[in-house]
This record gives sequence, C-alpha cells and structure tokens, in this order.
Amino acid sequence: MGCAVRQSLYAVVREREPVKLTCSQEKTQMEYMYWYKQATGEPAGLQMVAFSIDSNSVDMEKDFQGHFKSNRNQSSQLSLSTDSAWLNDSGTYYCAKQKHTLTQLLEEPSTKLPTGSREHTFC
Repeated sequence: MGCAVRQSLYAVVREREPVKLTCSQEKTQMEYMYWYKQATGEPAGLQMVAFSIDSNSVDMEKDFQGHFKSNRNQSSQLSLSTDSAWLNDSGTYYCAKQKHTLTQLLEEPSTKLPTGSREHTFC
C-alpha cells in the first residue's frame, strides 16, 4: 500500500452525545492535515472544518468554532470531536493530508521585461 490516511469508519450517535473522529497518516509525514464535512442531503461540495499546518497548530473554521475541537497529538494524527452532537452535525467527514509548498514573492511584480528576456507564463 502506498501513502494513505486512515480515519474512523463511521460513528452513529444520538443528539447531545459526545463523538470523536480520528485520522492518521501512514508511511508519510505530511505537514498539512484537514477535516472536511459533506453535509447529509448535499451531494456536492465540501466544507472545511479544521486544518493543521504542523503538530503544534490546529485551526477551526469559523462555523465550527466553539462546538468542535480538533487536536493534533502527534505529527501523524489529527482528531475531531464534540462533547455534544447536534442533528445538523450529520454528514460524511473526510480527512486529507498535503505536503506543504512555499511560494515566495522575491521581487516587486513588474509589467516590464528586461531587454533580451523572454516572457514565461505559468498556470
């Protein structure tokens, strides 16, 4: 098996019960990890719930702050939990990982090309 993430298969809970989902990386140590929600009855579109850029930092999206908690207890594990599930929490939750890429702007943008240079456009 190649690189993968493993997450909780499913959780069936009653309203106001606690729930915890777990996600772990296998064979990789990607810096970025995410939790996404696909709401029940909405087949298209994912909503970001939480993201972590390293083992010391987890950020919750505004719509989920105060209700959900997320913890990255190791560089390879990210959890998502709530002490009291609500009916509108119903949905499918996905865990994802991504290798960090850094893009830096080293100079001020210019519309003028130096003499003798070629223009390169990257998309």
